[in-house]
Amino acid sequence: MPRQAPALSFGASVALLVVALSALLLPFGGPGSLDRAEPYFMYAGRAMVEQGDWLVPLYRDQPFFDKPILGYWVIALCFRLFGCSAEAARIGPALFAILTLLVTIKLGALVGGRRVGLFAGVALATTAPFVSFGRTAMADMPMTFFST
Repeated sequence: MPRQAPALSFGASVALLVVALSALLLPFGGPGSLDRAEPYFMYAGRAMVEQGDWLVPLYRDQPFFDKPILGYWVIALCFRLFGCSAEAARIGPALFAILTLLVTIKLGALVGGRRVGLFAGVALATTAPFVSFGRTAMADMPMTFFST
């Protein structure tokens, strides 16, 4: 009878999924082109850091209330920690995507067991829009996390 390879534990499986998603999300490959509304969020985040005003987001030196402030705060905090760059701006949303993955796995495990949790995590982590928005410096991933 052939020997089967031992299955990964739940914790190891979750860790592997987080590492795989991190490799897709975290901006190791350089700035790339700016997508969608990223310039608005980056400008407002940089203005928050430079001017010290974390309450009124600015775009071209005018108040800009088109998006929820949470996204601006996340990007401004990343700018403060890592410097002003496209790569730094994308770290926060990527971390919120990873947190959303972990919450999804936990919720799936609570509802249907560990196997269901892992399947839920794999389904989320392999969804193109989720990965795309997780790589984008906008408010979508922080909002997704708090909605989840």
